[in-house]
Amino acid sequence: MITKTLMISMDSSLLLSGANETKERHRDYAERLGDLKIVVCNRGHATGYTDGPLRVEPTNSRHPVAYLFDGIRAANRLTRDWKPEVIAAQDPMITGLIGARMRRKLGVPLIVQDHTTLAGEGGFATESLRNCLLMIPGREVFKGADVIRVLNHAERDALVHSGILADRVRVLPLRTNLNPFLTPKALPQWRSQFGLAPNAPLAVWIGRAVPVKNLPLLLSAFTEVVKALPEARLILAGDMRNSPYPALIDKLDLTAQVFLTGALGHDDLAALCQTANVFVLSSDYEGLGRVLLEAAAAGLPSVSTDTNGAKDAIRDGDTGLIVPRRDARALVAGMLALLCDPERARAMGQRAKVDVLARYDRERLTADWVNLLRDTAQAGMQKRGAKKATAL
Repeated sequence: MITKTLMISMDSSLLLSGANETKERHRDYAERLGDLKIVVCNRGHATGYTDGPLRVEPTNSRHPVAYLFDGIRAANRLTRDWKPEVIAAQDPMITGLIGARMRRKLGVPLIVQDHTTLAGEGGFATESLRNCLLMIPGREVFKGADVIRVLNHAERDALVHSGILADRVRVLPLRTNLNPFLTPKALPQWRSQFGLAPNAPLAVWIGRAVPVKNLPLLLSAFTEVVKALPEARLILAGDMRNSPYPALIDKLDLTAQVFLTGALGHDDLAALCQTANVFVLSSDYEGLGRVLLEAAAAGLPSVSTDTNGAKDAIRDGDTGLIVPRRDARALVAGMLALLCDPERARAMGQRAKVDVLARYDRERLTADWVNLLRDTAQAGMQKRGAKKATAL
């Protein structure tokens, strides 16, 4: 069955040359749906392309301020001689506004995705005045959406509490490619690269050097970890260029205990997880936290702040530990609990691997998303049919 689907996205990796996980994932969606067209709000001069049932159309905007208008124009071009049966927007703000405009024009249902915790934790809105302003139309888009897709149960509960009907909110985690983390990796030998002893207690963090990840909290906590466990080490994997964190590591006198890898590919990240004792996440908010799933797939237990995403991804005390946000003492206690007890950490990691493979199966999540698009399209057609029958 073909389901004509229009997506509005801000993921410019769809426009990169060569293969990548995002392009592979959306090509898979297109194959299953039979007809998928995507508007990508981007800057620059990317070229749109057709790949079988997938069509990708960039806005090539001069500035992010123009995304809304350029996105509407791009969507109008795609739908000039083609009418989708369902629209999916990546967020309730810029892409959600574009999706809402096309919903009104075409009379088809709109699915709005919430990949963070806009209603449940509020961290996004407090990060900047820009984010706070974007949330004003975002709340209206939520109200007008036919379906809202969220990544965790706490966000669903918050939306329902705000007045959204429960049957309009669906919890559906993002499809995550865990395969690279399942296979044992031989290289690179991270411990030897950084001169670490084979049995040195090792924690690892993976992510983007952005404020929401609260790396100052992690680094401050790790100074106390080292006082209690001098042989403990921490590796930070991610692009730290133009960030304040190398200087902060120096200021905290952690240059002998904390190491930076720079940006890494999936195989290198998998090897890093497989050589560590614990994964640690200090974020202020997370919609899901794919790194938690990837670490678990590698057999690594996590110590994480109690973000909404972590509370879904980790079974506290069984597959990892969840500690209060912005609480350095609690983060220290959590890291020491596992770094000082490698047998407990190893057992937790094995349970985490079994759990994540059962609950975040890639094939099932793909099918669930495609089915949600199809079901929403079908409900829209039935609703329009009922209106026509009533009018007659």
